[in-house]
Amino acid sequence: MPRPRQKLVGKRIGYWTIMEEGADVYASNGCVKRVLVAKCRCGTVRSVLEQNVISKRSLSCGCLKRELAHKHLEEFWRRKIGVRANG
Repeated sequence: MPRPRQKLVGKRIGYWTIMEEGADVYASNGCVKRVLVAKCRCGTVRSVLEQNVISKRSLSCGCLKRELAHKHLEEFWRRKIGVRANG
């Protein structure tokens, strides 16, 4: 018996805003994977698996990873060349 769906439409999880519930996808082993249509805060719209959103395995379209990498590199170079954040 399938578990009841959580009402996620309109909720914000990580950078995702859930726009609608998509079609179910059937895996090769017969399991049903629930799909959501979500919009990232950068504007990208994607289909994401409900289980990945709920477990927070998927927090964004990839822009979060790029932002964190950029921030890390900025901090590294500030320490390396001795530039302070205030100028």
